[in-house]
Amino acid sequence: MWRFLGLLVLCSLVSPSQGGPKGLSHGIVSIVSPATALKYVSSVFLRNELLQSHFLAIQFPDVPHKDKHPENWIKELHVVRVFTPSVSLELYEKVDSLVCIKARFHLSGKFFFGKHFERIDIILDVDIKAEVRFDAFFAGGFHIRLQVCKSEFAIARIICPSHLSVNNVRPVVTTILAASFHKMVCTAVEVVINVSGVDFLHTANVFFSMGTVATMQYQLASLPLITSNYVALEFNMIIRTGGRYITLPVGAGPVTLPVLHHHGFCLGMSQASLDAILMVLIQIRVQEFISTPEVFSAASELTTIVASLLSHQKCPKCPLKAPLKITISLVGIRRIILEPKRAVIELSVEIALLAKGPSGSLVGLFVMKANLKLSVRASVFGGRLIFTTKLASLELLLVSSQVGPVNVSVLVKLMKLLIAETFVPQVNECLDVGIPLPPVLHIRWNYPAIHFTQGMLALCV
Repeated sequence: MWRFLGLLVLCSLVSPSQGGPKGLSHGIVSIVSPATALKYVSSVFLRNELLQSHFLAIQFPDVPHKDKHPENWIKELHVVRVFTPSVSLELYEKVDSLVCIKARFHLSGKFFFGKHFERIDIILDVDIKAEVRFDAFFAGGFHIRLQVCKSEFAIARIICPSHLSVNNVRPVVTTILAASFHKMVCTAVEVVINVSGVDFLHTANVFFSMGTVATMQYQLASLPLITSNYVALEFNMIIRTGGRYITLPVGAGPVTLPVLHHHGFCLGMSQASLDAILMVLIQIRVQEFISTPEVFSAASELTTIVASLLSHQKCPKCPLKAPLKITISLVGIRRIILEPKRAVIELSVEIALLAKGPSGSLVGLFVMKANLKLSVRASVFGGRLIFTTKLASLELLLVSSQVGPVNVSVLVKLMKLLIAETFVPQVNECLDVGIPLPPVLHIRWNYPAIHFTQGMLALCV
């Protein structure tokens, strides 16, 4: 976590107009703006008064003043209240970062003024600077080392009984605080930063289910990338399906995120990563049905055109008006093409046409291969990226024929309608499962801007 905080410090230097990282080896990356980074660090430190609660746990030892005189003794000094601290970050290039905390403490204790103890209250302004270093990345985690912790305090006010002189109390309080406060406050800060580290890793290394198809895990792939302009995070995506594991991306090349503009966070998924995900998501069983108007609106027209393609010399046993049986099989790979402002899913199906012979048994006529291009509309709902497709184009080829040569070009229009009515809805049903998005830094995926660029899909909030 220390490393990540340093990371976030760096983030504070990011220019909103800067683009994303270039040359990353993985296909799933994110980039964080300074405002979002600072907001995250502050929110984690202050959530449920995490930082304040650790400061409140500070207990000062009952130590007499250095001259050992009992009239200069304070005991039961403790923290009564911590006013809401402010947290800021500064980046030291590459490995060192500075976490700065300013807070006002209300201390209370008992001061021995000669015969018995009287309560005193102290208002203390504290400035803490913790320099941290990050290293030893392993399996989605890393080590955070506290290099230097410095604290300075200034007594803003001392409240004591009227008969007790503030001038007498101040040097005693100052001496006690100088001897013990620094170590205790730095220990509290170190604990909080490590707790924050666990919080960050919890948002970066996450498991999801993808319906009944698969389970998915996002895992931090490397140490955060720190430059003078941005902080980037790389992720591995591990999918378990059918008893096997797929780690994404496989052989992905360098990727580049679009500029942040006014956004605070962008997550980018490369084309290679999405290709692998689509291979898992789009699993469609062979569709078999009798071509009737209830199933396919142009069933009658299809039967007529197929009949016109056949002659009694070619297929003397083929009935010309009996309903056709159609099978549609998904074949080959599924891939997405990402271009500026658009995306297309490419896949192929084989369409087989059969008819009943005189004996009532099915007779195969011919098999066609349709190479499909589906236009893609992307949206996010419930923290998942959902693609909705629409048939954009179809290329039709004859694969095999039991009735001799067939001019399938005359069937293109009808096959487009057939695919649009029967197959594309199946594709969209598969895609409705959605691709889970990681809640990095507790990002809420509410109405993100979706950008298609060359080889990259980016979601920005």
